[in-house]
Amino acid sequence: MKALYQGDVQQPDEEYFMKLQRFEQVSPPLTATEIKRITGINHVFMSTMFGLDVESGAAIRKFVHDNGRAC
Repeated sequence: MKALYQGDVQQPDEEYFMKLQRFEQVSPPLTATEIKRITGINHVFMSTMFGLDVESGAAIRKFVHDNGRAC
């Protein structure tokens, strides 16, 4: 989705965002190393957001819940 950048009408469609579904906070947050180890994939963490395949998402979710890291 697109929006005004920080509400500034002079900068329309400059802010990109995605609504999250079933968002859960994780504490402490997973490190990049943990995510790579859990999924077995060398993800690149140079962008704000990236996608995961279904199996990787399920593995991370299981790890978070099994280790009491979901808030």
